[in-house]
Amino acid sequence: MLAEIDDAPRWGGKARALARLRAAGLPVPDAWVIAPDEPVEAKGLAEIAASLGEPLVVRSSASVEDGVETRAPGIFATVRDVQANGLAAAIARVRASLDAEPAASYLRARGLAGVTMAVIIQRQVQGPLATIYTRAPDEPDHVLLEVDEALAILPRGSADPAVAVALAAEAALGTSPVDVELVLGEQVSLVQARPLPVAVGSGFPTEALAFSRAEPGAIWTWDAAHNPDPLSPAQTGLVELCEAARAATVRQRVVCGYLYTTPAGAPPPERIIPADELPRVLAEELGPELERRLAPLDRPTLPLEDALSAYLDFYRLYALVLAPSWRAAGRPAIAPTEIPETARAALAPAWDVASPTFAELGVPLPPARLPGLGEADDLWFARAQAGVRRALAAVAASWALPLDDVVHLPLADVRGANRPPPEAQRRAAEARAVRAQQARLAPPHRIVGGRALRRPEVGAHGVLVGRGLGGRTSGPVARLGATPVRAGTVMVAPALLPTMAPLLLDAAAIVVEHGGLTSHGAALARELGIPGVVACPGARDLEEGERVLVDGEAGVVIRLERR
Repeated sequence: MLAEIDDAPRWGGKARALARLRAAGLPVPDAWVIAPDEPVEAKGLAEIAASLGEPLVVRSSASVEDGVETRAPGIFATVRDVQANGLAAAIARVRASLDAEPAASYLRARGLAGVTMAVIIQRQVQGPLATIYTRAPDEPDHVLLEVDEALAILPRGSADPAVAVALAAEAALGTSPVDVELVLGEQVSLVQARPLPVAVGSGFPTEALAFSRAEPGAIWTWDAAHNPDPLSPAQTGLVELCEAARAATVRQRVVCGYLYTTPAGAPPPERIIPADELPRVLAEELGPELERRLAPLDRPTLPLEDALSAYLDFYRLYALVLAPSWRAAGRPAIAPTEIPETARAALAPAWDVASPTFAELGVPLPPARLPGLGEADDLWFARAQAGVRRALAAVAASWALPLDDVVHLPLADVRGANRPPPEAQRRAAEARAVRAQQARLAPPHRIVGGRALRRPEVGAHGVLVGRGLGGRTSGPVARLGATPVRAGTVMVAPALLPTMAPLLLDAAAIVVEHGGLTSHGAALARELGIPGVVACPGARDLEEGERVLVDGEAGVVIRLERR
């Protein structure tokens, strides 16, 4: 039992921490720990199972886990929902994970030897899983609580029972901050606590959050899965145009270059098409109407004001009818049998009119049937964006300025002007410099009541932790660019859009910083049949050419070179 565990390294960091927490009187579920050299006997396992009750969870407690210097998150196996007759096999699986490829690669790259594996057998508690970071990033006098991806920030003096347990765990371990995992069942159960590195500030200016204080109930969420990078002034102008027209079921705001949205105070959908009717309505009614509204934007030349009017006309139907209906139906794969050339030519690596299309970049048009481009809504949106970009290009040509200068001027200064605004090129250069500075910030995931809510990075040195999509492979890192990645490389990006499919056809795996298991990036990896990890903080730090192991089963990325 946990009461018999001492501080000997052979018990591993996880078991030692649980024993210390249990000794401090904290609500740690009953558990047995099997030492690395202890034989597993069927009779003994039956008695353990009977004393704990089913189901059981069988967890690793390697000597390099959950320490201050080495945490090895996600490297070793955990087996859940174990019944008594499967206990021996579960223990064998956990022990075998010490020699499996992910662990072997991690230990070899870190120069670690002599690692041992104890095994924890614990009663599996039912209920929502919560994580508390005992010192919130940017606000060390608060804790950050995460339940089912919902974030809340609470004072360290909060009377919330979960906060009290987390802070008691921090005190018992004698380190701060601590990453605490809790199960919120009939009572709070403490299932893991481990040291965290001290959170580094985001650099996001506090005054930029002040706008949200007037609406403390509004939760502004960073649209990182679609727009992970700072927007250009031209794209910001499009956002403001649509926001002023209340043309979407979310309100939109650009904060320090980054796009945030909230449903609070936004218009309701004009129409929700039932899921069973969506294919028919899309084919017979909505699709043709969207095509009609997009037709002006497909023209080679269109005055800017006409393009903006057509864009807004399209966007209203797209955002107030199509998008909410598609979400309500679970984003069914309703796609044209072939992707029209107009849509393929409009594809670009970012949802920003400052981003050149693949056609402009000289990337060959993708085939008419392409994995990852099975959602017609993205193709329509790409055409709308490309139409505005062509109109801006016409303005640039008439002013004898580079298009990249025009898209880096405020849209209000471009509209209706017969000549460039004063010092246009200097102002555009300054805007590019501001975007470069903004790109170095770490935007909060949420903005609420003037506060930034940002998850800390819970990986360890050499390990990035995310959500796995299955599969496993290794290869050199290729950062997302404007050309297809080389065969056998691991493509790393802040976010993946369906329009990026032409870049990925030869990728061995993907690693994506933002977006969850139902995101575009996840869907794209599944359609291409390659391993992947999404929602992976720290992916931005992976360097071009360095070798990594992508373990889509465990949801970790392991840097294979010591750094």
